[in-house]
Amino acid sequence: SVFSESGGQIVEQATHIYDLARYFAGEVIEVQGWGGNRLNPTIDFEDVATVNLRFEKGTVGNMTNTSNVRTGRYALELMGADFHVQINYSANRLTGHIGDDKLDIGGGETGYALQVVRFIDAVKSGNRALIRSDYEDGVKSLALTLAANESLQTGESIEVPKIS
Repeated sequence: SVFSESGGQIVEQATHIYDLARYFAGEVIEVQGWGGNRLNPTIDFEDVATVNLRFEKGTVGNMTNTSNVRTGRYALELMGADFHVQINYSANRLTGHIGDDKLDIGGGETGYALQVVRFIDAVKSGNRALIRSDYEDGVKSLALTLAANESLQTGESIEVPKIS
C-alpha cells in the first residue's frame, strides 16, 4: 500500500511545515486530527486532513493539508499579540508585520535548493553546524507526524511521545 511505504501525506510531505511550526513554537505535546479520503480514491490514506496542535508552552495551532491541490503552496502562518507573519515556503517569501514594521522579503533560490546545497556542503566538510535539523530533531518531527496519523485513524486526542 502507498500508506505503508510513505506514511501518508503528513509524514511524507507536510512534515516540513510541522518542522517549521516546531522551530518557531516549540515542541507539540498533543494532537487531534480529522481527515477524509473522498477526492482521490486511488490512495489509501487521507487526501485531506486537519490537525490541531497543543504546544508545551500553551500555544495552539492547526495544520491543514491536502494532496489534491496542484498549486504547490506550502506556507506557515504565525500570529501573536503584535505580529502576523506568513512564511510561504514554496515561494520563498516572508510577509506580514512585526509591530509597526511591515515585512515583504523574498529570496532568489527556493528553500529546497538551499537545503540540498547545505546538506552536500555539510557532508563534504563534515561541518554539522550547516544542518539546522539534525537526526534527533528529525525523529521529533517524525514522532509528531506519526501521532497526527494515529489521531486521524482513531479520532482521539493523542499525546506526542517526548523524545530526549
